[in-house]
Amino acid sequence: MKPEEAVEFLKSSEDVVALSYNHLGVAGISAIAAELPNLKCKDIYLTCNQMGSEGAIILAKAIVQSKSLTSLFVYQNQIKNDGALALLEAIQQNTNIVRMGLNFNDFDEELFNKLQAQLDSNAKLQADRKDYVR
Repeated sequence: MKPEEAVEFLKSSEDVVALSYNHLGVAGISAIAAELPNLKCKDIYLTCNQMGSEGAIILAKAIVQSKSLTSLFVYQNQIKNDGALALLEAIQQNTNIVRMGLNFNDFDEELFNKLQAQLDSNAKLQADRKDYVR
C-alpha cells in the first residue's frame, strides 16, 4: 500500500484502523504520523510494516498529540531499544494509550516490562477518571 492510500484509509475510519501487513515502511508511517493528531480513530493496527526504530520514533511523536488513540499494535516491526524508548516516553505523556501490541520486536525485555507497567498505569488512571466522572 502506498503512504497516501494508507492516509486516506485512516481518514475514512472512525474507530478501528487495520493497516497491518502493508509494508508501509518509514515513509508510510511518517504519512500516518502526520495525520494522527487530527484523526478520530481509537485503535490502529500497524503490525508487520517494517517501520523499524525510525518509524517508531516518528510515530511516538504523533502519539503524544493524539486525543482519540487508545490502542496501538506494532507487532513485528524490527523496533529496537531507541524506538521502544520513544514509545515509552510517548505513553508517559499521553495517558489515553492503554493498550499496545509490541511482541516480536528487537528491544530489551526490561523496556518491554517498562512499557507494560506504563500501560497498566494508564489503564488504572483512565478507570479512575471514569469513576470520578460518575
